[in-house]
Amino acid sequence: MKLYKLIILLLFAAACSPYLKQDGDVYLYEGREEVIVTFRAEPSIDELDITAEMIKTLKDNIPNTEDSVLVEGLTGDYFYDFFRLGDALFSDVYKNRTIVYAYIAFLYQNFAERNHLQSFIPVSEFENFMEGKDDNESLLLLQAAVEYAIEDIYFVSILEILERPQVYFFPQKTNEELFRVLIYPQLVTLWEYLQSRFGKALVLNFAEKDYSEVEWNISFGENVGETESAYVKSLKGSTEKSKILADNYTEFTNSLHLYMSGTKKSLLRE
Repeated sequence: MKLYKLIILLLFAAACSPYLKQDGDVYLYEGREEVIVTFRAEPSIDELDITAEMIKTLKDNIPNTEDSVLVEGLTGDYFYDFFRLGDALFSDVYKNRTIVYAYIAFLYQNFAERNHLQSFIPVSEFENFMEGKDDNESLLLLQAAVEYAIEDIYFVSILEILERPQVYFFPQKTNEELFRVLIYPQLVTLWEYLQSRFGKALVLNFAEKDYSEVEWNISFGENVGETESAYVKSLKGSTEKSKILADNYTEFTNSLHLYMSGTKKSLLRE
């Protein structure tokens, strides 16, 4: 009887698990909305499973998704693929790409931690800092990266990314080390701050509008400069961060400097 129940549970779990069904050169994820994906190379079983989990995570957490989505040329780079899928799934209801990408970044951070994927900063140079770290320590390391950017004048202001989203927020941009090392940590920590202070519903509601100073003031009751000051202040002064970085602070900041040093040149070109 126990074996029979176990078999039933396993069959039920398999039926509830997300999956991609192959149909020729494309793979279908079916639910309330259909998602069709293709890959640049033949995907492994693990890649198909992770991709299905990514789609499920995004569909479960984005309030309004497109009815039918085609995403071509997934690569097996889960960071890039997650943003490709998120960008496609987010309904056109959402106009503010800065907030949209901050939310996708936040969802990826949690997804990557659950599935033991890439480093807290998705560049191989940072893998060694992850060893033995839990989820909370990963977030503290992201905060430390943003603090370093602020102190060494690499930080990109919230106003800048709100006013010029076309420079920062499109899927191909997520392939750049500048995005992965500088913009991504800012987005995750900014979303964490906005959500904890104003609530997820309010922030996503704001994302339905194009950015304007008036809309920001109406939604959050203060100007962007005040919000940024409070956000920056929230990142500083953590003794926990000091403990995490105690043994390898120089190595960590050297790596950050290496990848952030092209910031101003890149932004000036754009």
